[in-house]
Amino acid sequence: MSNLQRLRDNIAALKVVLSNDGKCGIETLNNYSGFGGLGFILNPLDKSKWTKTDMPCFDDTVKLYELLREHSKDEQEYKAWVQS
Repeated sequence: MSNLQRLRDNIAALKVVLSNDGKCGIETLNNYSGFGGLGFILNPLDKSKWTKTDMPCFDDTVKLYELLREHSKDEQEYKAWVQS
């Protein structure tokens, strides 16, 4: 599985967990594999800092950060999620 697909699967699983709409989405959750090995998600959201190899994942990484910000109660919680 490519890093991009892994990132997309993880984002989809997080959306299910964060939505709290009562739907489990077990197939989606089964595709969650964690972010270990996807070191590019720790890169600043500045394209000049990204390698050519990781660049295909940039837009989806921005979506991940937006998802975390949207579901954070405040800036402190957002930063804690990003650092974890």
